[in-house]
Amino acid sequence: MQPRQAGFTIIEVIVALTVLSLIMLAMVTAMRTLGDTQSRVQAVIDRSDEMRLVSRFLQRNISQAAAVFRRVEGEPESTYFIGTASELIWVAPISAGPAVGGLTIAKIAIQGETLTLQMQIFESPEKEIEWDEVKKYTLVDNAESLVLGYRSNIGADWEEEWVGRRQSPRTVRIIIKQTDRFWPELIIGLDEAVNRGR
Repeated sequence: MQPRQAGFTIIEVIVALTVLSLIMLAMVTAMRTLGDTQSRVQAVIDRSDEMRLVSRFLQRNISQAAAVFRRVEGEPESTYFIGTASELIWVAPISAGPAVGGLTIAKIAIQGETLTLQMQIFESPEKEIEWDEVKKYTLVDNAESLVLGYRSNIGADWEEEWVGRRQSPRTVRIIIKQTDRFWPELIIGLDEAVNRGR
């Protein structure tokens, strides 16, 4: 009788390879899931950063709106703070360094699927701005809507339009909606200097 040789049978090898394949498949799936999760987390962080930067920019610049008066022939004198439910034009100081600065006129509005900002040096209250010729900067991509509101005093009702007034509003409300989410409502109080003389 021949002695039995030590080793694995073909069935044992197949079972071992099957178990090893299942373990490798589970590891690859776990690594892919981890990578996808990291990508999603990074996308959320990027969107939060975008919200914070745009909100901070709008807060800082709109709150400093200057009380510049417009003089249009045939119309009563009014501030250069012109707002509708979907666009806002204002004049504010901007500084590009210790020796450079001045007033800038700016406009935010939805154009196509983008929330845009247009800015240029403010030259004169009498000069009409040709906004089609002013360079556009993208603030938010995939923007579905921009809803603006204006309030004359704390506790007053929100108004959809601020045109032809002798003072700027006390507060401005901005609601931005992208195709996949709403941004937090942004309430901006204008500096007291803008509203002096009420």
